[in-house]
Amino acid sequence: MSDISIILGEFEKSDIKLNKPAPGIRIKKHGTGGIEFIGKDKIKADIKQIKLILRNNAIHNAIVEVTKPSGISEFQDAVNESVIYLQAIIVLTKTDLSGSENFQKELQSKYKKFEVIPASLTKEKNIDILKDKIWSKLNLIRIYTKEPGKKPKKDEPICLKKTKSTIKDMAQQVHKDFIKKFKYARIWGSSVKHPGSQVGIDHKLHDNDIVELHMK
Repeated sequence: MSDISIILGEFEKSDIKLNKPAPGIRIKKHGTGGIEFIGKDKIKADIKQIKLILRNNAIHNAIVEVTKPSGISEFQDAVNESVIYLQAIIVLTKTDLSGSENFQKELQSKYKKFEVIPASLTKEKNIDILKDKIWSKLNLIRIYTKEPGKKPKKDEPICLKKTKSTIKDMAQQVHKDFIKKFKYARIWGSSVKHPGSQVGIDHKLHDNDIVELHMK
């Protein structure tokens, strides 16, 4: 268990935040006017200290929008461009050994921010569950393409970010010229009310959507 603490400590030293949400702070720099706050009531620290943190990071003129309760540590993370936020789980192997269930309980009790998944490759225990957990942590969606009159390519999904991915994002991954030649797309899936609906390039996609691109 001490090995896990060492590993987690190295992540922290490298500014990699595991299972921690990013601060609800957006900073938009501009030329003049000083520092203006939107959502000032959500700042849980002395404003003078916050302004000092910003100025120490060369932010002298900016609109700072605060959408979540934020204190000193949140602002320090927000101005630190090296900070990365990642999702993680703990995988407990060798679950066929005696005492593994108790060890799992100890892990879960000590590392409450992490879900502990017991798995065994040799006995194929919880492998499908582990795959699903890893996929959910990646925060991605799968998009399938099809050509007119043909079946969708279910064995060749395109993976996109779950938040706000559009037809344009998908087309850029397929071929750079598709954006220039794009005419419309037809969609089968939960992002449209009717199967085969015609949509534009800014249409937001859902997981498992099937997309048929039409070019000029």
